[in-house]
Amino acid sequence: MSEDCNQKPKVGTKEVKITYNLLNSGKAEVNPPHALLNPKDTVVFVTKNTAVTIFFPTDLFKNEKGTKFKVIRIESDGWKALNLKDKINTGNYPYAIYCEKTGDFIEVNSSPSMIIIED
Repeated sequence: MSEDCNQKPKVGTKEVKITYNLLNSGKAEVNPPHALLNPKDTVVFVTKNTAVTIFFPTDLFKNEKGTKFKVIRIESDGWKALNLKDKINTGNYPYAIYCEKTGDFIEVNSSPSMIIIED
């Protein structure tokens, strides 16, 4: 698992980029809000104009044993890459993003989520 912003991510089956952007209007957005993923994919989280803290409610990523959640922080205009586990149950995995510039959680039409489509 690569969490160092200065290292090239190790790519699994494919690389999926999720971007968090603080717009000039002061509203933050997540693109895509619902990412379709397969086990073994590498998820690259990118921030623009704000630092964020992301809260994942379940253990989806490699090198996590016995954890029920994961918290990562990404500096403004930074990125982190995480490799999904080889075996994950299919389903919808919502997560939360705290935007440091607004001092609030980023809201979209519903909670952003990672949707695992293959097992």
